Amino acid sequence: MLESGEVTEIFMKCLFKEEEDSTTAIIVEGVRSKFGFHPQRLEENKPKILEMVSELDVGFKGGWSFLNLCLDKNGRQWTDFHKVCEQLLVLGLGVGCMRYVLPREMWDVFPSSMPYVQVIEDTIDG
Repeated sequence: MLESGEVTEIFMKCLFKEEEDSTTAIIVEGVRSKFGFHPQRLEENKPKILEMVSELDVGFKGGWSFLNLCLDKNGRQWTDFHKVCEQLLVLGLGVGCMRYVLPREMWDVFPSSMPYVQVIEDTIDG
């Protein structure tokens, strides 16, 4: 089951630590911020990230508003925080199982100028 605390835990594990050489960082641009992930830790956590993303509402397979990222495939709100939704999004972008439907420059065509994101179907089971 998709849980807010678990998303944040995996997110924090995958970030570079201050003392680490970040020249190999996988840089991912979220809705509000950019994040640098440690390639090895991101890869080690990929199965869990794929599992979490597979729990999202099926609407994301065709592309759906970031604002709906708080809903799982059973219609349950799994988090109250956009910050945690962004954490799951950037993890999904980082491992290549999610993408933005349109580039950032075009987000203003969407309601509330919030991006639409898509789960890439053949990268996950579910």
